[in-house]
Amino acid sequence: MNEKFGNAPHNKAYEVADAINDIIYEVGLRCIGSNGDIKNRFEIAIIGYGKEANTVESGWEGSLSGKWVVSIKNIFEYPLGEKDGKPIWIKPYSNSNTPMTKAFENATRLCADWINWGNHADCHPPIVINISDGEATDAGSRFTPLKDQINQLKSLSTNFGNLNLLNIHISSSPEDKILFPDNGLATKN
Repeated sequence: MNEKFGNAPHNKAYEVADAINDIIYEVGLRCIGSNGDIKNRFEIAIIGYGKEANTVESGWEGSLSGKWVVSIKNIFEYPLGEKDGKPIWIKPYSNSNTPMTKAFENATRLCADWINWGNHADCHPPIVINISDGEATDAGSRFTPLKDQINQLKSLSTNFGNLNLLNIHISSSPEDKILFPDNGLATKN
């Protein structure tokens, strides 16, 4: 994530942190009720693997440090600061390793625990978004451990269906972005 993001003057880690902060902000805005209070409609976990080599940890810092799953109300109560007039919660980090298999193991545990806690089996299934430059450093030569872990994660479900897994690949290429690259009919945008 240290490489430049396309033609941008900053690196991929910076772009990812910006995107995550924007998404959290937009989700929070949609949870504001008519009285101005934020309703607890979402719980969000950030799993990071760029701060220190070969570690997977919660991406929350400041007052949320050490927490894994945090309600949107608590998230909005404790931003790290502000950028361009909007709150931020995530800072960019990039290290040389990407222990993606460990991250998916952690996501599997977090999602299984969340589903089995309280009435969450009757909620919308978790949505997991993996954002990476695609260079897993702990996946093995044939990616078998990573694929097995991803399949285990995808098998989790609530009464409303299976977990949703999205993968976003961040490239350093200055070319047009490619959407849906695995279908043979990649769409350039």
